[in-house]
Amino acid sequence: MPDLAFADVHSHVAPGVDDGPANDAESRVALAAMEAAGVTHLVATPHFSASLTLDADARKQRLSALDEGWTALESLARESHSAIALSRGAEILLDEPRPDLSDPRIRLAGGAFVLVEFPLGSIPPESPAVLAHLREMGWHPVLAHPERYSELRLRPHLLAAWRGAGAYFQINAGSLLGSYGRMARLLAHDLLARGWVDMIASDYHGKGALPLPSAWSLLVGAGGERQAECLMVVNPLRVLRDVAPLPVEGVRLRRGLLERARRLFDQGAVPDLLTRRRPA
Repeated sequence: MPDLAFADVHSHVAPGVDDGPANDAESRVALAAMEAAGVTHLVATPHFSASLTLDADARKQRLSALDEGWTALESLARESHSAIALSRGAEILLDEPRPDLSDPRIRLAGGAFVLVEFPLGSIPPESPAVLAHLREMGWHPVLAHPERYSELRLRPHLLAAWRGAGAYFQINAGSLLGSYGRMARLLAHDLLARGWVDMIASDYHGKGALPLPSAWSLLVGAGGERQAECLMVVNPLRVLRDVAPLPVEGVRLRRGLLERARRLFDQGAVPDLLTRRRPA
């Protein structure tokens, strides 16, 4: 366990609002797991579809449900005397290219940063333009778990295009540990080596062990203690203060296989090691 206190900008811990904890009891367990793992600052980011922002009735209904979940989470934290500083936001599914993000309840800690994702398995054809539009509107998109998009096997150029459009990258701690499969792990390691990761978060859904301490140990073991501190403490706290994340120097966690994959991604090729399925 590190002496540092983690700040987590991506979690699903509010009760009864999405695929995280189903009720207060599960939410209470999730908060306890967060505190035991060393989390001191936490943003609750339940799922929210961008298309709802353009439908007044649907937006009101969904935000009302999120308000109830947030109130319950705050109450649970008080009852358990949790020392975690709670903030709210949302993980916004960009199923609409030009959403209205004016409501502070769906932005990270109510600031200018917004946690966004594309549909897994269905990245929109003009995804860089979508992110660029958010920047033009004055928002700072933080793209959740870019390493998990399987389509990047065929369209690796999108990573550079998303960065060029002004998106910050938040990878999942579990991806570094193989929790989402071999491709997500390899791509997460490659993004770290390039210095293209701005934050590491838990994306915790209230079940199982929290991956943050293990991810921290992995980085420190590779000589990346400074990067770990920036990715898991400094930059998340900067975002909560509505300040841009600092650049993070690349850190290599694996060699050999990583270098081969990186060369192939640079060439726009589809590496066999990413497309080959594991034997049943």
